[in-house]
Amino acid sequence: MTFRQAEGSFMPGLSVNAATGAVSGTPDAPAGTEFAIAVEAVRNGFVVGVTQTLSRILRDPIDIDVAPESVRLATGEPLPMTVFGAVGGDQDTIGWSLQNAPDWLDIQASGPGQAVLAVASGHEAAATPKGR
Repeated sequence: MTFRQAEGSFMPGLSVNAATGAVSGTPDAPAGTEFAIAVEAVRNGFVVGVTQTLSRILRDPIDIDVAPESVRLATGEPLPMTVFGAVGGDQDTIGWSLQNAPDWLDIQASGPGQAVLAVASGHEAAATPKGR
């Protein structure tokens, strides 16, 4: 089975993965713009379509306030807790995540727009927020 976007139905800047059907990308349309996104699944020449209407929502920009900028520890020092904060945007919708993080690194939300980063001894790391 393969997937494709139905003709004339995608918000500019979005695309569909032919193998998985996942819709991804960065919408290139003004805030409040509504588009119907239609994906078609094709198997043995038969087409099944699904349509979903979406509205692009404009979010306030987010600035990251990180202090300290890095963490360095020597073996035997206690594990620190480093607090990161985001300024601006909708604080209730800010989520935090680590990508490709090693098992010695953890991040957890600690309140609206804030997260706590725990780094194991002898390592250095940085984090960025992920809007929801």
